Amino acid sequence: GLFGVGSHFVDFARWFWGEPTEVRRLSRIERPGGDPGVDFLLRFRPGPVVYFLHVPDPGYVFLDVDILTDRGRIVIGQRGQEIERSRAVPGPHFPHFRILRRVSTQDTAWRDCLPSAVLELVRCLDNGSQPSCTVEDGLRAVEICHKAAGRR
Repeated sequence: GLFGVGSHFVDFARWFWGEPTEVRRLSRIERPGGDPGVDFLLRFRPGPVVYFLHVPDPGYVFLDVDILTDRGRIVIGQRGQEIERSRAVPGPHFPHFRILRRVSTQDTAWRDCLPSAVLELVRCLDNGSQPSCTVEDGLRAVEICHKAAGRR
């Protein structure tokens, strides 16, 4: 649902592009437990329009981030376990139509995310610095999700 999973994607988008200038709900699907599935967009200026699309109960885990640009595509897939890069290149049959060609796929250090977070917090406690993600960041992500859900 939006609050259990979507809030992490909102936080991810804010980390890359800053504060959204627009939050617009496109559709809402009520789910058991009160955590709705919501399709919505975030607009960033300068920057992209980011669409969040909820896939209702597909029967498998589907948590991907698909970043499309004029030069290519980056997919952060399998819940952040791999990153796939594709580049826009001239098509083989119609060169004036560009197609995407996969350039690389790599595994991430996702297995180390919890130990890395703990190490960062320990460093922050040792030297008094701020962590890369704060409580305020989490609260702002939840506020944006409330707005996307149509709650105030």
